[in-house]
Amino acid sequence: MSKVINPIVVIAGTRPEVIKLATIYHSLQKQKVPVEFWMTGQHASLAKGPAEFFGLNSAVNWKVLKSGQSSNELLSKLIIKIDQEIVKKNPSAIIVQGDTTSALAGALAAFHRKIPIAHVEAGLRSGDLTSPFPEEMNRRVIDTIATWRFPPTALSRRLLIKEGHLNISEPTGNTGIDALYWARNKIRKTRHWPTHIQKLPDGMRLILSTGHRRENLGDPLKRILSALGEEVQNRPDTLLMHITHPNPVANQNAQHSLGHLQRVQTHSALNYPDFVALLDRASVVVSDSGGIQEEAPSFGLPVLITREVTERPEVLKCNGILVGTDPKRLKTALKNALLLKKSDKDFHKTPFGDGFASQRIVERILNDIKNV
Repeated sequence: MSKVINPIVVIAGTRPEVIKLATIYHSLQKQKVPVEFWMTGQHASLAKGPAEFFGLNSAVNWKVLKSGQSSNELLSKLIIKIDQEIVKKNPSAIIVQGDTTSALAGALAAFHRKIPIAHVEAGLRSGDLTSPFPEEMNRRVIDTIATWRFPPTALSRRLLIKEGHLNISEPTGNTGIDALYWARNKIRKTRHWPTHIQKLPDGMRLILSTGHRRENLGDPLKRILSALGEEVQNRPDTLLMHITHPNPVANQNAQHSLGHLQRVQTHSALNYPDFVALLDRASVVVSDSGGIQEEAPSFGLPVLITREVTERPEVLKCNGILVGTDPKRLKTALKNALLLKKSDKDFHKTPFGDGFASQRIVERILNDIKNV
C-alpha cells in the first residue's frame, strides 16, 4: 500500500518567485501528487501575469500589500495567514524559493509547525548582511531552518557546506532557467512581441535596463539612468529601453533622468512574455536584479550589474560586470559590452541551469517523503 501524501505546498509572493516556482508546481502535478500553489500577494499585480502565463491555479491568493507598509508588518501578516492555512491543510512539505519576505514567512510558519521545508535556490551569498537588504539575511535564515537545501550551482553548494549545513543536494541548476527555456520556445514559435512597443528597426541595438533595489532608489538610480541616457545620445544606432518598477520613487527617478531624451523609452513593469521577448532582442542588459544576472548570460548577453556585490559571483565569469552606481564605471563597461557580438547559439552554456532543475528537485523531495 502506497503512503498517503498530504498536499505539497508551493508558496510564492513576488513576480520572480512565481516564475521560478511555476515549473516546480507543474513537475509535481506530472507526478500525480496533491499540490497547492499559495499566492501571498506580496506583488499582487506583478505576479498575476506570470501566474496566468504559466497556467498556475492558486489555492489561496491573499491581498496583504499596503502602501507604506514596513517589512515587519508584512512579515507578521504573512506568517499568520500561512500558519492558519497550514493548520487546515497539514501539508507534507512546504516549498519556498529565494530570499523574499514571502519565502521567509513560509519557512518560519512551517518550521514552527514542524512541517518539512524545501529551499529552492539555497546557498546564495553576497557576504554582506546589509546588501542586498533584507534579502541576504532572509536567505541565510531560511537555509538554517530548511529540511532540504537545493543549491543551483557548485559554488552555492560549497558555501552551504562551509557554513556547516546538512542535507544539501547536488547542484540542481536554477528553476528560473527552466522557465526561461519554456517561455522563449513559446515566444519564438508565436513570434510574440509586446503590443504596446513598436518593433525595433534592423540594426538598432537595444540596451535593456531595470532598477528597483531599495538601496539604489533616489540619487544612485538617477546617476545610473543619466549615464545610460547620455551614452545613447552619442550612439545613433542604439536605443535604451528602461523598465520601471511600481515603486513611485523608481518611476520618478526614471522620468527625471530619461523623460526628455531621444531614443529612450520607459515602460511600466512588463508581463513575463513581453520581457522575455525584449531580452531575446537586446544587445546588453543593465540591472540590479538577481534573476536577470542568470537570464541574460543564458541568452549570450553581457549584463552590467548596478550593485557593488553579487550573490551570484558565477555571473562574473560569463560577461557579468559589477559597475555599482558610478557613472564612469558604467559608461566604460557599456562601451566594452556593445563591442561584443551576441551569440547565435540557442542558449549559452552557463553555470545557472540546463532546464532540468525542477525535475531534480521534485524527484528528491518525493523520494524522501515516500521513504520516511
